Amino acid sequence: MVLIHGTERTGMVLATAMDHNIDSHCPHYYKTDCDKDYGQVVFTIDGQPERPIRLTKYITYHTSTRAAAKELGRRAEWTLDRITAQGFAELLADQERYMNDFWQRSDVRVSNIRADRSRLSRVEIQQAIRVNLFHILQASARAENNGVAAKGLTGQAYEGHYFWDTEIYLLPFLIYTSPQIAKNVLRFRYDMLDKARARARELSHRGALFPWRTINGEEASAYYEAGTAQYHINADIAYALRKYVNATGDDEFLFKYGAEILVETARLWYDLGFFSPRKGGQFCINGVTGPDEYKTVVNNNTYTNLMARENLRYAVETVDLLQTRRPDVFEALKQKTSLEVQELDAWRSAADKMYIPFDAETGIYP
Repeated sequence: MVLIHGTERTGMVLATAMDHNIDSHCPHYYKTDCDKDYGQVVFTIDGQPERPIRLTKYITYHTSTRAAAKELGRRAEWTLDRITAQGFAELLADQERYMNDFWQRSDVRVSNIRADRSRLSRVEIQQAIRVNLFHILQASARAENNGVAAKGLTGQAYEGHYFWDTEIYLLPFLIYTSPQIAKNVLRFRYDMLDKARARARELSHRGALFPWRTINGEEASAYYEAGTAQYHINADIAYALRKYVNATGDDEFLFKYGAEILVETARLWYDLGFFSPRKGGQFCINGVTGPDEYKTVVNNNTYTNLMARENLRYAVETVDLLQTRRPDVFEALKQKTSLEVQELDAWRSAADKMYIPFDAETGIYP
């Protein structure tokens, strides 16, 4: 049995194929009933004492925003034929190998806990960590042409949308344990760059403004103060990109995809901020919301300014690197983004003069 469903607005298609195997000496038969919106298989078995009945259900799922519905249906059927031929025992062995590989490269082990620092035992803390690692595995295992939802697969909260959590909390773990998945997530951000440019234009900015909350590249937050005003999402993506490149040495990804992201996000920061005479000519960024959301739409949020500074510096560093190592790619980048060399000097100056607020009386960076 194959069922194919699609969403009206986003064009996502889900194909599901299902089959059953009954292992029993008891008499049995089944009936299949299919309609436009559902399908069911009804089994009738004449159970008898001391005669075991074993029912094995095989299910496959295929989804894509790029493949046609019929093609996904064919893939689902092909996969179903393959796994039913393998049988449950071999599939279980495959899953065991997959999980063993995951734990080998991803496990975080707790060796000792000070009794005066925790009410939980070492075993309880270890179990809690591993439960969370398993959730990360489930949420990110198929992050190929999409991101990773902020709530993973734990429920419907946030409606499967992606936030800054992906780059700041999740990607550092994936970069060191599953770098290909981390690369896929960053590529997904690149794929939404044109929509980020459109969002920046919508708000009268230069460059690109990535959505605070999204599932398809468009801003999905309806509350500006705790949504779009969190401009730091741009710098969060640049931060994750730098961490990925530093850890993997994947300069080709940086040159082919990352450089364009860095140019457009740096443009956004330079357009958003200004050199303030009242702050001694330091570069200020007003009207933003920090990641803690304690107070919305503030001037010179410390986190935002620090991250914007590094975003600007990384953009300059990357473009300089391209000019030296890959002048052909540099020229292509200039053509595609209309990059002017004097912009680099402007970004460098903004980064060097970035205002970082500090309250000496309380010792707090607000």
